[in-house]
Amino acid sequence: MTASIEIEFVLRGPQDELVEKQTFSGKGQAGIMSLKLPNVALVSSPNANNNYHWYLSVICNQSDRADDVVVEGLLQPVTLESNLVRELETASLEERINLYQSYDLWHERLDTLAKMKRSQPQNTQLAQKLAALLESVQLDPTIGQKPLLETEMLSLSH
Repeated sequence: MTASIEIEFVLRGPQDELVEKQTFSGKGQAGIMSLKLPNVALVSSPNANNNYHWYLSVICNQSDRADDVVVEGLLQPVTLESNLVRELETASLEERINLYQSYDLWHERLDTLAKMKRSQPQNTQLAQKLAALLESVQLDPTIGQKPLLETEMLSLSH
């Protein structure tokens, strides 16, 4: 049996306020983990600094968090144009990928590709599209070959 490893996700708002904090069981497996953010009102204004800072920490030693392995990044919410929203409502998953690409929405494109890959794990075209997307944002394209893991939330706090 593989030991469970705690993973913590923290999202901080434009004024460094805590927006979300979740802890998950990593189960000691390597792979791609998908996190679903709750419905939080993310500020999206073209004149404001609306960047949200996220952190994902693997908690190696609960009594000394200085040992954590941490990755971080920025999230900038965007308001979708009404015509895009209408198109997405009736689009197939493949059509959504193309729409997200044309509007430069790579997180949504990644999420859709991952959903498709989960349902069609042997589809080599999906694997190639996923690798190309990762490479386009300067990530290692071989990451897309890792298994897609389910996350199990341990606790949720604000």
